[in-house]
This record gives sequence, C-alpha cells and structure tokens, in this order.
Amino acid sequence: MKKNRQKKSKFKSKNVHHSFTGTMLTRYAGLSPLMKYLNKIQLGDQLNELFPTVMTNATKFTNVQLMLSIILASFSGVNRLI
Repeated sequence: MKKNRQKKSKFKSKNVHHSFTGTMLTRYAGLSPLMKYLNKIQLGDQLNELFPTVMTNATKFTNVQLMLSIILASFSGVNRLI
C-alpha cells in the first residue's frame, strides 16, 4: 500500500530585524516593512487559499513564495524577470 506523502503547504515568512540609520541605504531598504505590511493584511494566506501548493520532494518554492517575490520585485523597480 502506497502512503500519501503529499501535503499542502502553509504560508510562512520569516521576521527580519531592521533598523534605519539613514546611511548606506539601498533601494531595497524598504522591502522589510513592506513585507511586514503584507503579512499583516494576510496576503500570503489569501494567495495560499487561491493557489495551494502540494509539497513533494522536488518542491523548492511554493506558488505563494513565487508570487510574493514578483510583487516585491515590482515594488523595488525590477522590470525583467528571468
């Protein structure tokens, strides 16, 4: 009998400690508070309900992680995704 080892992913994002001193800032400096806001409005959970990912051994990234990467990239000025 074959066991069903597939499971749905649960969206999780890591907290990153950030502080702003005003020196040596890059254009990506505001992504951490932006991600904190997206977590607060539970955008990742909503996307996970719409586009669930079945985790297998070959799954490295969930659909939600890829979508949030594209959203954050567009906020930071990336215009080509390769």
